[in-house]
Amino acid sequence: MALWSVDKTREDDAEQAIHAALAMQRELVNIREMHNLQLEIRIGINTGLVFFGTVGTIGELTAMGDTVNTASRLETSAPVGGILISHATYKLIKGIFDVVKQEPLSVKGKTEPLQVYLVKRARPHKFHPSTRGIEGIETHMVGRDAELEKLKAIFYTVSSKKETTLVSIVGEAGIGKSRLLSEFNNWLYVAPDLVCYFKGRATEQTTGTPYALLRGLFALRFQIKEDDSLPTVWKKFEDGVAEYLFEDSERKAHFLGAWLGYNFKDSPHLAVIHGDAQQLNDRGLLYLAQFFSAAAEKNTTIILLEDIHWADVPSLDAIVNVLKRQPQLPLLVLSLARPPFFESKPDWGENIPVYVQIDLHTLPIEQSYQLVEQILQKATSVPVTLHDLIVNQAEGNPFYAEELIKMLIDNGVIVTDEENWQINLDRLGALNVPPTLIEVLQARLDKLDPEDRVTLQRASVIGRIFWDRALVQLAADDFPETSKYLSNLQAKEFIFQRRSPAFTDTLEFTFKHAVLHNVTYESVLKRTRKLYHKQAAQWLVDVTEESDRQDEYAAAIAEHYCLAGEETSAQKWYLTAGDYAAAHFANPEALDLYSQALAFTPIEEREARFNLLLAREKINNLLGNRDAQAADLDEMQTLAGDDAQKSVKYSLRRAWLLTQISEFDAAQVEVQCALDLSKHLEDKGFQAESLNALGSAFIWQGKTEESIPPLREAVSLAQEIKDYQKEAKYRRSLANSLLGIRSYDEAKEELETSLVWAVRQNDLLEQAEIFNILGIIQMEQGDFASAQETYNKSLACCQEIGFQYGEGRVLVNLGNLHYFQGQMSKTLEFYGLAIKIFEQLGEKRGEVQVRLNRASISLNMLGNTSEVEKDALYSLKYAEQVDDPLSKGQALTVLAEAARRNGNLKEARQYMEDGIKVIESTGDLWLLAQERRALGRLDIEEKKPAQALANLNRALEICREAGMANMEPPILALCGLAFIQEERFDEAIEATSEAMSLLSSDIERAYMIPCWHAQVLDAMGRHNEKKQAIQQSYEFLQEALSGLSPAQRQISLEQVPDHYAILKAWEEYNPKN
Repeated sequence: MALWSVDKTREDDAEQAIHAALAMQRELVNIREMHNLQLEIRIGINTGLVFFGTVGTIGELTAMGDTVNTASRLETSAPVGGILISHATYKLIKGIFDVVKQEPLSVKGKTEPLQVYLVKRARPHKFHPSTRGIEGIETHMVGRDAELEKLKAIFYTVSSKKETTLVSIVGEAGIGKSRLLSEFNNWLYVAPDLVCYFKGRATEQTTGTPYALLRGLFALRFQIKEDDSLPTVWKKFEDGVAEYLFEDSERKAHFLGAWLGYNFKDSPHLAVIHGDAQQLNDRGLLYLAQFFSAAAEKNTTIILLEDIHWADVPSLDAIVNVLKRQPQLPLLVLSLARPPFFESKPDWGENIPVYVQIDLHTLPIEQSYQLVEQILQKATSVPVTLHDLIVNQAEGNPFYAEELIKMLIDNGVIVTDEENWQINLDRLGALNVPPTLIEVLQARLDKLDPEDRVTLQRASVIGRIFWDRALVQLAADDFPETSKYLSNLQAKEFIFQRRSPAFTDTLEFTFKHAVLHNVTYESVLKRTRKLYHKQAAQWLVDVTEESDRQDEYAAAIAEHYCLAGEETSAQKWYLTAGDYAAAHFANPEALDLYSQALAFTPIEEREARFNLLLAREKINNLLGNRDAQAADLDEMQTLAGDDAQKSVKYSLRRAWLLTQISEFDAAQVEVQCALDLSKHLEDKGFQAESLNALGSAFIWQGKTEESIPPLREAVSLAQEIKDYQKEAKYRRSLANSLLGIRSYDEAKEELETSLVWAVRQNDLLEQAEIFNILGIIQMEQGDFASAQETYNKSLACCQEIGFQYGEGRVLVNLGNLHYFQGQMSKTLEFYGLAIKIFEQLGEKRGEVQVRLNRASISLNMLGNTSEVEKDALYSLKYAEQVDDPLSKGQALTVLAEAARRNGNLKEARQYMEDGIKVIESTGDLWLLAQERRALGRLDIEEKKPAQALANLNRALEICREAGMANMEPPILALCGLAFIQEERFDEAIEATSEAMSLLSSDIERAYMIPCWHAQVLDAMGRHNEKKQAIQQSYEFLQEALSGLSPAQRQISLEQVPDHYAILKAWEEYNPKN
């Protein structure tokens, strides 16, 4: 017989007993093999009180009693080679071992059969379920049976139908969210289905730390301690990832670990991204999705997320990204939140394959009485007065009810010393029962011994989760028995010990409830708080320095120093935390942290403020905060003064902002200033950067040829200083300019040179960009087969590194490629895929452009005006929100044509006139000519020929001014129709004949030109020529529709009015037999 808890009780005694039993069974296998013995053992384990002491004349130590006798019965009843445990033991090890529930066991001397369990194995990743109770009494869940059954049903649906699902359990503090989750866990632990668990919990301490929730989840899964050495962290992370991702697992582990905030900066795998935060973020999101996908393919996977109302936003966004990427998996994400969570995250659950929200409300009166009866089950009788007091005061909140009962125990109203609890109503009459939960908790704090209360207050300053080593530092020498006070607080259920501490050789505790933590913290005197915060910060600095992982705790350290009033230290750590967030592409968090650092940076520290503003301005740029970006630049300009180096940095950043708000001339002035200063400094790196920016400025102004010399010089300087990464980037810019002037061979040469470097460096991002531009060149040269192959290479690179934005762009180009080949079905398919990606990324600008392309094609080819209007209205709304006149003009153009098709001519005219005003402000002559042409056609339909000719002649002027010869033929043909209405027949036939002479298949909607020509011929009575024109129109139309499926072609002929008119005109001359 082996005994645990003889000298000292440990929380994991039952767990250790079963580990010992499993080790005995394993060792027995070795003994049998070594000694060729047929030896088997049975093991029984029970938990409870025993009589332990010396018995007999020889003073032998002996354990006796019912607990021992039951363990003996379990041993004899266990199968050979098995381990049988009692329910009392099972309650302590749920979630740590795989067990199989057995039929109840009849035992001599017991009136009721015993529920027993057979232990199979230890779980590789253990989670410890908890049950709520008072004074050691286990209570059953009350009032949440329907919600529990709903969770079970969801689990079975997820598992059987492979539906990726997000569930949110929502309720106020203390309402029972964690208890419902615990009961669900308990059910899962004995369910026959194999389940893979991941568990994370957010805390107020880590709200501002990017990916803290996810990092905690993986730390728990992989058993990573916060003070593990870097080699240990690397090994644990590699092993953990390899358990699921078999192919290339080390590389993926390093990227995933670095993205989550672990220090992998010296990993050779990360060298290829050159510290690019965007690439790290892209790959982190990709490999996270791959990891959970692989886990779900092995077993149904459950991700448990507690208290997401405190979670960092990047973690939540990453989880949503997984759900969107993998909609058909047996993957369930179960989250707990308070209602205010949806104020900061109103889109939570949107666009998820399956989203279920379970709202928990206060318990009804009847169930509140049941809860009180369970808690007070040891009382011989509970007076109605006490029962009513607790139920009425708690108002259906289980946590409030428990704390109220504990307060009554603290004050001697309920006496728990005996086996049967006693109620002292005299004390209740003398007690002033606080009216709120907060006041109940405050009363309980006041009843604590001074040492216990101060210990709890110090712990509250550290956070809801705290460590004994940190507490010792706060206590210094005045509280030498900290462990004793912590034990007292555990006994009174103010705090609980956590089984998987973040730091080695440390005990980790948590306040029972966040409300209790907040009440305790508010009870600490403010002057004392400052001292404790400073000590807590120093402890975190020291303990994380040992493992070289201070960056991960920088935000928490900064917050402690801030609350301690230590502004210099707070500034240092806020800056470190900001850099950490920016390096992980957590831009909103970086913005907040840099702003905090700036607030603590004195005006006279010009160098520090300039660098902080530069860092914040870049984040504002990424977030599109143009006004804030401009304000940062204004202060940077002042701080730069006569410092040439700072002035170069300022001018380059100002130029970039000016391009984002379409002030291209002003941008060129700033770039030229930066170039002049960099030449004065003789800094070739700045010169190259300035020249590249100057080339870009020319491109923004439409001066493509003028952009080429500065870009060539930028490439040359980058070569000279051996900055090969910049050289590749500048060559790509140069290739884009050469493409713009149709100098295809030179552009290819630049790209192929860059490609050699990118392949040698295994820089897949650069390869993706190069292949995309090469594909455009091949497409424009008409080499469609090569373009398809090159685009596919770009797509593969994007997908391998998780570069979803690049993937979306390539898909758009593949759609364009099929459009040029007349394959409209494929075009729409690729556009749809691109839209889906841009939607997932929240990349509205890209999404809108593709929607407008799709709308235009759908309108012209399929006539689906309802879907077209959806895309156009969506795009118009976005364009107005962000003040994007070009997109707004395009959307108005599409809406105008859709309204015209539907016969809403007044609405169409309004859209067109509004569109012309907007487009004129953009200087887009192609779009302006198109809109004038459309307005002219509308005038013809409304029998306003003079007005039509005015609009059409203006369209012709724009085309000739911009050299857009391909747009002239349809405008000339429409002029012919206007002349017919004025009975100017000679001018009409002259206009349409000129249009016909310019006719070619590469003109947009070329089939309409002979159709309009036929209408002029018909008006002039030239019917034989009309027949020829109709035949030509029909042939052009059939060629245009050749890329549609047969069903789509039929829809196009029937639903697009122009197509239907051509078909009917052709059928007049070609009647069906």
